[in-house]
Amino acid sequence: MRALKSLPGQVLGDAYGRLRAAGLKAKFARPPSFPRRIAIESASACNLECPMCPTPSKSRKNGIMPLATFRRLIDEIAPHGLDRLFLHLWGEPLIHPHVAEFASYAKQHASIREVIMSTNATLLHGERAEKLLHSGLDYLVLSLDGATQITYESLRLGARYDATMANVAAFLQRRAQVGQGPHVVFQIIAMKQTEAEIALFRERWAPLLMPGDEISVKPFNNWSDHEGALARTGIPF
Repeated sequence: MRALKSLPGQVLGDAYGRLRAAGLKAKFARPPSFPRRIAIESASACNLECPMCPTPSKSRKNGIMPLATFRRLIDEIAPHGLDRLFLHLWGEPLIHPHVAEFASYAKQHASIREVIMSTNATLLHGERAEKLLHSGLDYLVLSLDGATQITYESLRLGARYDATMANVAAFLQRRAQVGQGPHVVFQIIAMKQTEAEIALFRERWAPLLMPGDEISVKPFNNWSDHEGALARTGIPF
């Protein structure tokens, strides 16, 4: 200890820096034995045909995951623990009639810290919405992509702006009434079609944020030149 105290501060700082760098290198050289985040695709189909999304052009078959399969997966995952479990990937999860049960079953396992689902909100109404409020879901991401009807309907092909906004408003109102439900993330993808509306998007949803809610501006993912492929087909994007 006396020897350490007698060393100049710069020498000690350099030595600490080397030790920290070595520790970080060792940490990342040995990744965790089990993933900390997992996405389970509850439904691979989608009810929209958004031009920035590769889902409509995918070659694999559409389908939904059986509840029994999901439970078996969770039973295998739970002993390892997770930071985040996502109930979506490429499809629209609310197509699945039992997706709220997926969330409920996952939340029965304390080792799974957060359960998250992303939706285009076109099916966020009626029994589906009510079940989600009571499912234990931690975060519901609302992928809205537009602050005006023209922009929204040009990107969310097959959706009606007024109907989706009504779904969101009713869900938020019902969440306030029952005093429970997931945190909500209002999400817009940053791309040339939306860049002029990002500020308006924030202004629209900021007054409705409850504690734990967020507004997210998601970077655009080109999906290996999916945008370029669309342009070459003549689709206006």
